Amino acid sequence: MFPPPPKKFKNFSISDLLGSQTNNPYVKKLGHETKFNQKFNSSKVSTKFLISDLPNDPESLLAGIFQNTIDEALQESRQWGVEPDQLGCIVSSQHLDSDVWIPVREITSNTVDSILNQFLKVTQSKKQNNGMLWGAPFLVSVSTIQKSNTPEECKVVEKIPSNNLKLMTTL
Repeated sequence: MFPPPPKKFKNFSISDLLGSQTNNPYVKKLGHETKFNQKFNSSKVSTKFLISDLPNDPESLLAGIFQNTIDEALQESRQWGVEPDQLGCIVSSQHLDSDVWIPVREITSNTVDSILNQFLKVTQSKKQNNGMLWGAPFLVSVSTIQKSNTPEECKVVEKIPSNNLKLMTTL
């Protein structure tokens, strides 16, 4: 569905990154969680990673991690019969002052690049403050939505208990 990363990145295969957890010198997958909401045609995939050592080209490593998590989120949605057309992402870590938010938007061919660019902006500002983002676990959460089949309005019917009604009239 998504094109391969631009040629400036060294190609890391996902199986090399996450396949054998014990032999990988760069990335360790610490946890994985999946949630699906049928009412709103949305799914959320959260995966926790630890980058312990940096390769010569860390951008391609991050691009591979983001691409893998996005692919898992899209696959999870499709398993529930939902074809997602929008995607959002949150990257969080204890080394970040605030989470890196990528708002929900249309899925395009440069979705991974836009997530990577936002993350690298934060990394650059941390380097200026003599900080590092590496060495602590970070969480990548990808949310997908199928906007085309989601109702635009939802009617909420709420019944007020009779004892609350008396209180409201006496005020």
